[in-house]
Amino acid sequence: MYNYSGRCTTWEDDGVWLGYCKAYAGYFTQGKTPGDLMANLIDVYEGLAGGHVPSLPYNREPMDILKDEYIILNLHLLGCVILRHGGKHDWYENPRTKVYQPVLRCEKLNESLAKYIIKQLS
Repeated sequence: MYNYSGRCTTWEDDGVWLGYCKAYAGYFTQGKTPGDLMANLIDVYEGLAGGHVPSLPYNREPMDILKDEYIILNLHLLGCVILRHGGKHDWYENPRTKVYQPVLRCEKLNESLAKYIIKQLS
């Protein structure tokens, strides 16, 4: 686990880099490399800090690889809708609970991260 200037926490899990910004600890993302992860963290941060998506800061433990379609199907079954498309993430909202989460657009999403997103939007 690495801590970049106290602002972001990142770690490697089974060849995938995961992380979150401490200011928005409830919003995790992933990358193939540490640099890719940091670019994704910046994208999430800009979406939240820019006021484009309401933020609900809370800290959860991160939860190894699912197809992107699996999480999208689950989100739709939960009644979630796309709020907006970000640079590298799609922002989903559960209209019933008013909870928002970023979902990284990629070929494979870390299984733990996918389970975490589904749990948050349930």
